[in-house]
Amino acid sequence: MKVNVIVKPKEAVLDPQGNAVRDAMRHLGMPEVRSVRIGKYMEINLDGEDADLEKKKAEVKALRFFFCVICPPIAVLMTGRLGSFLLSLVLTLALWIPGVIHACLVVNDYHEEQRSRALAHST
Repeated sequence: MKVNVIVKPKEAVLDPQGNAVRDAMRHLGMPEVRSVRIGKYMEINLDGEDADLEKKKAEVKALRFFFCVICPPIAVLMTGRLGSFLLSLVLTLALWIPGVIHACLVVNDYHEEQRSRALAHST
């Protein structure tokens, strides 16, 4: 399985390399260039079995975010956080949008913990 990763700095972060390239392009006769952002592009090849596992993980992750909008408490329950599930249930029953926002935050935090745990385990 091939994974393509594009890494770019956030818009709020200054990009001195991009500014230098923009200035050079303007100097070379391209005054229409407004801005340039410099980033990195990576191609990662995964082994066959790991690729299937990663595909399944990506499908479950997408399913969690899908449930964040359709039924927020189920998305939170899929992370295994019972306290957050009860809060999500109350927020969703009171007003739908706060329940969706809460579910997205909990699911995103869960995925961040999983990434951190995997990174700590691999080093």
